[in-house]
Amino acid sequence: MLLYRIYYLLGDMRSSFHHFVEWRKIYNKNPEVLNNAFAESGWKGVSQIMIPSLLEESKKRYIWPLTLAEYCMVGREYDEALEYLEAGFDAGNLNGPFLAIDLTWKPLYDDDRFQALIREMELPPIPKSQYALGK
Repeated sequence: MLLYRIYYLLGDMRSSFHHFVEWRKIYNKNPEVLNNAFAESGWKGVSQIMIPSLLEESKKRYIWPLTLAEYCMVGREYDEALEYLEAGFDAGNLNGPFLAIDLTWKPLYDDDRFQALIREMELPPIPKSQYALGK
């Protein structure tokens, strides 16, 4: 797991974003656009830049649907995240077992579509006692 995601899950958005920008520099991406988006709208603004950017990049190389779903999650676009998760499963490239244990997906635990996806992957159901944790 990337360091920025750990800080995000801990609720430290500033540290999370700082490490995200450092990670994106590896890909020679200009952090100024991301800095402006984060300053204006937080992670939602960043996701609104990253998703179209990755979709454009996907015309040249494969982008995992799970990656797109993760950006939707930080932007709190849960329906769109589910669409990418379902597409990843349908394409046979979703690392399903981690959906039930990675805190990134906890906001989806009580969603009927997410539960259907878990069942379709033949994973054990997520106990209802886990639903409220990490929201």
